[in-house]
Amino acid sequence: LEAYWKSLVSLVHVEDVDWQLRLFELRLLDELGYGLQLSVTADGEAISKEQRYHFTPDHGFTSTGHGNAGVSGATLQALCHGAWHERIERLEARDLMRTVLDHHLGHRPLKSRELFH
Repeated sequence: LEAYWKSLVSLVHVEDVDWQLRLFELRLLDELGYGLQLSVTADGEAISKEQRYHFTPDHGFTSTGHGNAGVSGATLQALCHGAWHERIERLEARDLMRTVLDHHLGHRPLKSRELFH
């Protein structure tokens, strides 16, 4: 509940609403016991910004190599460290969090999406 109120207050005072929403989603998942391990793979290897990763619910991230599939290590590091630099990281973070939340919510729609539209 505290994370929710902090997020609402911060949304009023920031320009980067996307980033605040991603931080709230990460905090929410942590509080519910479904936090994401963003610094290492499911195999215990450090996330590399040059690699791409596939997310499997209840398992974690596994390397897909250097192709286009999955989410970039740069995006995972940005989420982990609380700062992003590229537009693609913003988009990948949004898509990743939608996938994770959809899994845990049973594919029910979020009312927040309606609110922002």
